[in-house]
Amino acid sequence: MPSSASTANAPLSSSRLQQVSRQEPEQQEDFSELVSDVSAAVQRYCSRRPRVAAGCLFTLGFIVGWKMRPW
Repeated sequence: MPSSASTANAPLSSSRLQQVSRQEPEQQEDFSELVSDVSAAVQRYCSRRPRVAAGCLFTLGFIVGWKMRPW
């Protein structure tokens, strides 16, 4: 039984390489679709509840500013 270290460093066969290269554009499309769906949902929420969104962003900015203070 080969060790996992030797199989992890083994070169990819041409069929495996083609399979990986075919999956990559599909994963990019899935990720871009996910990002666009999330951004649309955030925009819709912010337009429906601007005060809640502003409060969340103010709180986030306050916490980040508090943690990054120089002293």
